Amino acid sequence: CISVSVPSDQTEVNQTNLKPFVEYQVRVGASLQALNYSGKMQERLIRTYPLSAVAATVLPSGHLQIQWAEKVAAFQDSERVRLTVYDNSSENSDPIFQKTVEARGIVLDGIKFGGKYTIVFQEMTGSENSDTTTITA
Repeated sequence: CISVSVPSDQTEVNQTNLKPFVEYQVRVGASLQALNYSGKMQERLIRTYPLSAVAATVLPSGHLQIQWAEKVAAFQDSERVRLTVYDNSSENSDPIFQKTVEARGIVLDGIKFGGKYTIVFQEMTGSENSDTTTITA
């Protein structure tokens, strides 16, 4: 259990040493110690975000595991999104993979060790929201 006192003029608290994709129960309440008063506590379940919005991992099998980590952390892992993967080591600018998937991701095969890939996730809701990362396999 972590407890943090926040000055009344502060609107944000950053906590270090938390793991990504872990759910935490956060309780916030007001107290006036001089009057021995504690207000009603508000509770909320939150999930920590990863450092990168797109997570890409080369598995020991040689497959590429990809997910839109920011969506997963925001409990939107079943949202349908457009995934596009480009092989940066190829002279062809066409994507090597393009498909509608759930934000929780997919595992791809056929990647080349040492190859550079650009991964793009795009929302399909008509908004321009997207996230991109580049990895070396």
